[in-house]
Amino acid sequence: MIRLEARKIGDALVVVLPQEAIHALDAVEGGTLHLTAAPGGGCGGYLPSSADADLERTTQIVEDIAERYRDTLEDLAK
Repeated sequence: MIRLEARKIGDALVVVLPQEAIHALDAVEGGTLHLTAAPGGGCGGYLPSSADADLERTTQIVEDIAERYRDTLEDLAK
């Protein structure tokens, strides 16, 4: 378990990530972290990630369609 510390800065509540969490999440300064609903309600119902699950899911769908209809897409591209 990694302990996170929350601090109030102005009107915002900031979560301070220790180095271990930064590496585990592949987080970078100015980057975006995503909280996704956790199966079983872990971590207060959410799991943190540096990856956008919706984008990854959409990309996988597009890749599956492109593979399945490769010949059709090639014909349309002519």
